[in-house]
Amino acid sequence: MEFTETIGGLIGKLEERYGVEIPLSDLCLFGTPAALLDRFVHTF
Repeated sequence: MEFTETIGGLIGKLEERYGVEIPLSDLCLFGTPAALLDRFVHTF
């Protein structure tokens, strides 16, 4: 099967189509607008 999107796009398709959750898939989102950086809280 050929896939021309990014790894993040592939993970999204797998979640959407098959309901599959890929462990640590959020690491593929860092550096993109989809990164949920507002969840990080400064703990010092």
